[in-house]
Amino acid sequence: MRLATTVGLTYDTTREQMKAVLAGLTDVLASHPKIWPDSITVRFMEFSQSSLDIEVMAWFQVPTWGEFQVCREEVLLEFMRVVEEAGSSFAFPTQTVHLVKPPDHATPAPEAARPTV
Repeated sequence: MRLATTVGLTYDTTREQMKAVLAGLTDVLASHPKIWPDSITVRFMEFSQSSLDIEVMAWFQVPTWGEFQVCREEVLLEFMRVVEEAGSSFAFPTQTVHLVKPPDHATPAPEAARPTV
């Protein structure tokens, strides 16, 4: 059965942290006894809207859905450890709003400063 997932890291993840996470995720998969070692893919995939995305794919050599679920959980918990140890964190949808103060000439003068006609 195939594990296909995307791991999204926060944008404050450094290049060195990303490299550590990529290596760590690969090691987790390569060391799992139920994964075909020749079928592992761990690649920095893209700069998405809210995260730095890592593509992860691997094949588990298991006979049942239940056993796949147990193995998948083991792997995902280890992924969490890898990300934590690298000093990064998982991303979630976010939006940054930049507020800009208008130039002084665009600010209307207070009522007392306006000339009277």
